[in-house]
Formats: sequence, structure tokens, C-alpha cells
Amino acid sequence: MILKEDAPFAQKNSQQHLSMKKTRIKKTLCKLDKHDIEENIDNIATLVSEPKYLCLKCARVSTKKKYLCSPIKIKSLRLP
Repeated sequence: MILKEDAPFAQKNSQQHLSMKKTRIKKTLCKLDKHDIEENIDNIATLVSEPKYLCLKCARVSTKKKYLCSPIKIKSLRLP
């Protein structure tokens, strides 16, 4: 239960949480090191949850092609 006097605090926390979710990964998934992965694990999980693109160099997947170094759309692949 949020009291009226607590409402601005709750709203501020909610905004901080949303802004943390919007953090962008600055490298392609192909070039992330262990430290980058640990810092961005939530964002990475979102990017790979419903993949649309596959990297032709390293076989990583992502929902957006800008996060792969050599992306190809998965739907364009000929599967048996």
C-alpha cells in the first residue's frame, strides 16, 4: 500500500527502474567479455529471448541485428 506522502518516492523508484532497463549494450554480443556479460545480463537475456537474427561468424542470436557483427535474418534461412 502506497500512502500519498510515499507516492513521489514510489514514482521516483519506478522511473529509476525503467531507466535502468533502457540501458543499451554498446558492443555487439559477439564482442562482449565476461565483465560486460555480468553487467548486462538482464539486457542480454531480453535480446536473446526471441531471436530474429543469427550471427554468421559466431552463431550468436539476437532480437535486433545491430547487436551482432554479421547478422542474417533467421526466417531467410532455408531449414529442412
